[in-house]
Amino acid sequence: MKFLLDYQIYYEWLSNGVLSSEIKNHTIIIIKSIEYSPPLLIDLFVQYNQWIKKYYNLEKIHFDNQYVFFSRRLHCNPLFCFYFHTICNSLDKVSLSLLLLTTSIHCQYSIETLLDDLRQQIFQYIQPNLYQKKLSMFRLILLCQLRIEAIDSFLKSNAIRINFLKKK
Repeated sequence: MKFLLDYQIYYEWLSNGVLSSEIKNHTIIIIKSIEYSPPLLIDLFVQYNQWIKKYYNLEKIHFDNQYVFFSRRLHCNPLFCFYFHTICNSLDKVSLSLLLLTTSIHCQYSIETLLDDLRQQIFQYIQPNLYQKKLSMFRLILLCQLRIEAIDSFLKSNAIRINFLKKK
């Protein structure tokens, strides 16, 4: 399975101080695509539960701390959760293909990843002002992206309206 990360969510998380290496190395996995809707977030080490709850309307699903994969029982962190960001008021409305989604999840930290995280934390500690500027830049990128999407949507809707009027 390929994990896809929506850029808007990516910039939002980066602007709130989440390390990009944590997202890339599947400490946090966000699946958002046409095929898997609503978006699915997997937080294996239960690091960002509180942050996520503040920003998204979530429906929490509790699972047993073991699950079966290829007839083997795998042990999970008892706090391991799946979160669905959805406007649905019931899980009955969530797509069946998403509910049946099963995949093996492999988590590992490489030396490069650990070094990247260490550099990021040292940078945050030694140069807190520059670190805050970096976070501000990510916030501005997110804001610009949202505005561009709004302008794009506006232009598309007006183009459709103009074409409709020309046909009349």
